[in-house]
Amino acid sequence: MCAGRGWRRWLIDHRVEVLNVAGPRASQAPDIYRAARALIVELLTRS
Repeated sequence: MCAGRGWRRWLIDHRVEVLNVAGPRASQAPDIYRAARALIVELLTRS
């Protein structure tokens, strides 16, 4: 999957209303929430 517009187009085309992001537990990767959130925000806000 492409970053930026490719993701946005895919979300629209598939009418995604909820995006479930899974990964390691915060106890195993303390900074995972911050990193995942930053990536998702960047992908969804690129023009």
